[in-house]
Amino acid sequence: MLPDKRSSITVVCSLVSTLRHYNALSRLYKTTMVNSILTPGILRVFHNHPSVKENDLLELDNYNKSQQKAIVISTKIALEPVQQNRVVLIQGPPGTGKSYTIIGIIKNIIKKSNRTCHICLCAPSNAAVDELMKRLIDERRKMEEKSKHSGFRLVRIGKPENIHHDVQKYTYREIVKVNQAEELKNKIKRQVNTSVVKEIDKLKTRISSLHEELTNKTINLQTIEAGKIRSEISKLEKKKDDMEVSIQAQYKDIKLTRQEEQKVMRDVLIKSHIVCGTLNSFGNDFYADILAPYSQNIRRSMFNCVIVDEASQATELDTLIPLQYGTTKLIMVGDPEQLPPTVLSQKSAQKSFGQSLFERFYCHFRHEDVNPVLFLDTQYRMHPEIAHFPSKFVYLGALKTDSSVEERCNIFQLKPYLLFDMQEGQEHSTQRGAIINSTEAEFTIELCEFLMSRTKLQQHQIGIIAPYQQQKKIIKEGLESMKLISIEVNTVDSFQGREKEVIILSCTRAKNVSGGIGFLANSKRMNVALTRAKTALYVVGCLSSLKRGDLAWRNLIEDAERRNVIRKITQGRYDMVFNGCLNISARLGRLFVS
Repeated sequence: MLPDKRSSITVVCSLVSTLRHYNALSRLYKTTMVNSILTPGILRVFHNHPSVKENDLLELDNYNKSQQKAIVISTKIALEPVQQNRVVLIQGPPGTGKSYTIIGIIKNIIKKSNRTCHICLCAPSNAAVDELMKRLIDERRKMEEKSKHSGFRLVRIGKPENIHHDVQKYTYREIVKVNQAEELKNKIKRQVNTSVVKEIDKLKTRISSLHEELTNKTINLQTIEAGKIRSEISKLEKKKDDMEVSIQAQYKDIKLTRQEEQKVMRDVLIKSHIVCGTLNSFGNDFYADILAPYSQNIRRSMFNCVIVDEASQATELDTLIPLQYGTTKLIMVGDPEQLPPTVLSQKSAQKSFGQSLFERFYCHFRHEDVNPVLFLDTQYRMHPEIAHFPSKFVYLGALKTDSSVEERCNIFQLKPYLLFDMQEGQEHSTQRGAIINSTEAEFTIELCEFLMSRTKLQQHQIGIIAPYQQQKKIIKEGLESMKLISIEVNTVDSFQGREKEVIILSCTRAKNVSGGIGFLANSKRMNVALTRAKTALYVVGCLSSLKRGDLAWRNLIEDAERRNVIRKITQGRYDMVFNGCLNISARLGRLFVS
């Protein structure tokens, strides 16, 4: 750097994640699972599932058979002796209740271990971790309503600014703050006059007794007697608070020592039944040193097991991060038939950096005589007509639809599945190379307007998937001009893991010189796009271009031809076509009203 010359520094990226990946990989050889990770296939690690008996299914009535099997096997394996390395793979296609099953596994492990377990629960994204946290918080509340001491302790690690506000109360920082304040209060109590402490305890007991008396059904809350009880409670609480304030003022110079603060920080993690965080957040050595201290140069994990949600969306290096804690039980839940991890570097993608550990194991066992993957076989999201193609062509007929789904879908009286063949559609490239199809965009916008005017749908219940950013932009602008601002328009990737009552897929690619259809030819991206809708899925595209561009799309279109769900579209008025989206009873009702 030359003197008298101004220079600037630009932050390109953080190296924290990269260093955590490096550390996880370099420490892998110190774990007992290294051989199973590098060369899957050892029978005693992946196979040999424990048997499921009738007694195991007690209190699991709210789960279907495939979920029950996954819960029981995962629980038994998680609680096997620590010397035994075990890996459980659970494949959950769209709508099969992966998160629901994970919560079931956690509750069952807590119960079967008599609340002595320690579970590491992680996922690639903050959003996925927080969704699990919210479910766990709700389960904890339900358990404590039944019995005060039947709940479980959980903590969320990670940067507080990246954590959902509904979960903030359970972040590591917040729990440490509360526990340190409580510890300071206890320390002060230990140093004050014991008679004062006893008096405060007596006041608390009396206040609690009066509250119970007040909630007694024999007392009318509007009576004079109830008023007297409330008045006494108020006086006693004021007296208690005044005594505590007086104590704190008297002993305001009392502080926790550094060692006492650190003990609280350690105890929050050590005494938690469940520690939740992103895969990357477990790369913080602060947590590792507490939860898996070194013993003879090897980490000895406190965790009974590591559970990874959305495991097929995590890179292998991400998944290795919590394994450096030395756990011998790994439970991965995901679906390799949906989108893989996002990898921006083409070189990295070519070197299979975008392949998840789950997918590598899945592919290894796929053609083996015995496949250890546990398959969740019943979906609760899609109308059977929507689920038909993914089930048949992606999941080889193994995915069933629960009987309750079709009845629920009848509320909006829509045809569940249609392909609109935009025969006159044509894609165009902007000067910057962005791809748009204005014919498709216009049709999609008018279809939304029709649905809003003729059905009970709310705007937020409709989603539009536009694979290309510029197509997304022009559809969004068109909807805004119609005051349909709450209809979400987004890419396939943004819709992964989510659902809407109605999904409209604008395929965009049509009649280009090369005949290609770009990344629409990705079968996993296609599977995600086709499985977001609950009640109705409408695919808008130039079917001849799609059919020519990719085998999976050819299969989809030929399947649709056999089922007679293709509607050919020419430019002009679309009223008759749109009316065809309504089922017979809705159309008859419209005629009767007219």
